[in-house]
Amino acid sequence: EMIAKDFAQLQPSQIKISASEEIFDYLTGELLADFSKIHPEISFLQAFQEEADLCVSLVPEHNERGTFALSFSPSVSFADSRLWNLLSDILTRQL
Repeated sequence: EMIAKDFAQLQPSQIKISASEEIFDYLTGELLADFSKIHPEISFLQAFQEEADLCVSLVPEHNERGTFALSFSPSVSFADSRLWNLLSDILTRQL
């Protein structure tokens, strides 16, 4: 499968994420848990927004009053990376 082939070629790296403690824990502990098991060479680090590869925040859902969704904003350089393409696919599939 194409995704398995892409996963096999990831380089060791650290992804800096700007998010609240709760969102960071949810993201890395639940949403990306399977990814982390397959790719222990990719680590996630909580960072300040200025240094982050990816900013994650809660935004109100327009069609559901009182509900929120996660919003993902990759940095300009991270947005063009193959790793972001893989992660965004995983994250949007699970939400």
